[in-house]
Amino acid sequence: MANPVRVLFVHNSVLIGGGNRVLLGLFEKLNRKRFEPWSLLPVEGPMETELRDREVPYIVEDVLTCVTTGSRLSQFAAAAAYAWKTSNKRFRILHAQSPLSYRVPSLVSKLSCAKRICHLHFPAEKLDGELGYTFRVEPHFVIACSESVAQSYRPLLEASYPRVPLRVLVNFADTKRFSPGPPPPALIGELGIGGKGPIITLCGQVSVRKGHADLLKAARLVLAKLPSAVFLIVGEDILLRGEYERRMKSMAEELGIAASVKFLGFRSDVHDVLRATDLVVLPSYAEGMPLSLIEASACAKPIVAYNIPGVDEVIEDGRTGRWVPVGDVDALARVICELTAAPELLKAMGTQGRRRVEEQFTLEAYTQRLEQMYEEILTARPATRAAQAPS
Repeated sequence: MANPVRVLFVHNSVLIGGGNRVLLGLFEKLNRKRFEPWSLLPVEGPMETELRDREVPYIVEDVLTCVTTGSRLSQFAAAAAYAWKTSNKRFRILHAQSPLSYRVPSLVSKLSCAKRICHLHFPAEKLDGELGYTFRVEPHFVIACSESVAQSYRPLLEASYPRVPLRVLVNFADTKRFSPGPPPPALIGELGIGGKGPIITLCGQVSVRKGHADLLKAARLVLAKLPSAVFLIVGEDILLRGEYERRMKSMAEELGIAASVKFLGFRSDVHDVLRATDLVVLPSYAEGMPLSLIEASACAKPIVAYNIPGVDEVIEDGRTGRWVPVGDVDALARVICELTAAPELLKAMGTQGRRRVEEQFTLEAYTQRLEQMYEEILTARPATRAAQAPS
């Protein structure tokens, strides 16, 4: 039997955020007889434990800092260090999780003849020369996590890299772990939400982009009508190392709603928190394809979110949740009140959401399609690939 194909996944973080959770799910389902996953981490951190638990070998080498803060010379130095650590590993596929994490390893993989994939999890903010430099070493595939992300990069690829296929591979939920059901009684006691409600939850990194300030403003309006409502905020302030979360807690105090807003931080039992929830809210200003919303739907929870690209590919307005105009806090509060006052509608939306996840956002479908892409780039001849247009 032939040895499995070694695939090096280049992570853009060691924290357990959405992108890494997608990879952890993939590692559990990937056909190990055909593909052997390895990870490249920029620094030591929480992902190491998760990778060891899944028996995924990993290398630690910072190929990111030099891209964001360093010179071209420092990037070549990082490439040399990376080459030294990977020279005897014989990786046949390089699967980078962002343009930044693609740049340095791609310099080396071109010499080793590894197939190169750049995976896009967030829309392009600007299509300038710097992004073009990222793709100076042409990838064999570009994968986008949503159609909106693909559309944001398509002008650059069609203009400068017409040979490179652009494929959409939507995120997924683990439908066994994230499933409908009652929450553990101990969790209800821990969170102090017994006998209260409705329970409204925001899952995601605590940041300006996710709209936590808008949620708190809306919460004040909701609590004026529904004083027993409880707002759960699940996630960490990664970017500002807790500073923004402290500001949000202070804001809740200033608004007089701190007693009804619980900041839970990082939770490994998000699925159980969702089961204790009546309605999931995401007033985010920018997304790729939010994993938290797919997981909420998998737990049969309806969603209220700002109508932005990526989110509109997850939620069916009026069927699995409701869209709200971006930045309209009054509308956000109004829709929360309307839906929580209609339990039968909430249940119907949740049922539709679960069905939609089972049809379109499963781990099994994600893994199968990605493995097909791997097979395609491993067997494609250069001339054949050059004839392909982005799709």
